[in-house]
Amino acid sequence: MTKHVVSNQQCVHMWAQRPPNSPTGEPAWARGSSVSFQGKLLKSYATTVAAFVEAADGSAVALFSSNGYSHTTHRHLHFARRAVSGVLCFDVPTVAGRGGWSRDDLDHSKNLTYLVSEYEKRAERLMHMSADTDPIYLIQHVVGAYSSAIAYARLFALPEPIFWCKPESAERQCLARLAALNRTPERLRRIKEREAREAAALAKQIEVDKEARAEFRAGSTYTHSHVRCEQGGALLAIVGDKVITSWGAEVPLADARRAFSAWRRIVDANALPHVRGNYAQTDAETQLGHFTLDSIDSYGNITAGCHIIYRAELERFGALLGASTS
Repeated sequence: MTKHVVSNQQCVHMWAQRPPNSPTGEPAWARGSSVSFQGKLLKSYATTVAAFVEAADGSAVALFSSNGYSHTTHRHLHFARRAVSGVLCFDVPTVAGRGGWSRDDLDHSKNLTYLVSEYEKRAERLMHMSADTDPIYLIQHVVGAYSSAIAYARLFALPEPIFWCKPESAERQCLARLAALNRTPERLRRIKEREAREAAALAKQIEVDKEARAEFRAGSTYTHSHVRCEQGGALLAIVGDKVITSWGAEVPLADARRAFSAWRRIVDANALPHVRGNYAQTDAETQLGHFTLDSIDSYGNITAGCHIIYRAELERFGALLGASTS
């Protein structure tokens, strides 16, 4: 069994690469200071908090624990949800099945009951919205909760749930209440207050992101959990013999050089878009430590697991690679 001792975020990214249909063999594992995984199961401290399971049709599904935990464990779950890409995800009370690493509580019926109750609570909230609530936000969450319950039942071959109120009914009642509220000066005042708060929060976040990008690019100690570039993707930096991303992952510098050379060749040849398996030489070029370069879109932006790295950042990274060899 291969051992890996890594950062918490790297550990989560490594776990996210191991859905049920991953290569067979002895399951890999890794641990950080307070996060660890073994095969399909992810732990925060001593508690299993997420797992990949197999749906009735054989597809991979990620389950995240909806139970109450400490602030730190909630942060670990946040990292894990963000790291999973291309897989359906559900927040449910039971996550670990057979061979559950000191826990064997997976109960699909219980999980479906929970998802239905979450939908009903949101529908009830929608129909009794207050004057300063954003109805679009609530409607989206209600529709999402309804869709999650239906999808879970179908994925795990459970009887489709019966709801006391469908989303369209809750939405109609919400909009009727909204029409009445909109006729009051109080509603208009609260809408303006909410919009002002949202604008102030957005302006503050823009400044925070700008400062975080500058710190990351200057090579300061990485203290931010998810710094984004100007377009919203991950940043890249070289630290010793590794390349680190601003989303908490790291890969060997040698692998990054090979993948960058493949990217450069494909972009210069205008062979876009491009997906893994169609590279001019070998997929070994696309191996990035525990991760892979999955695709290159028509603009030259790449996807690797949950990471999106935009062309502008890759061009900047090319300059860093050149500087590191000079």
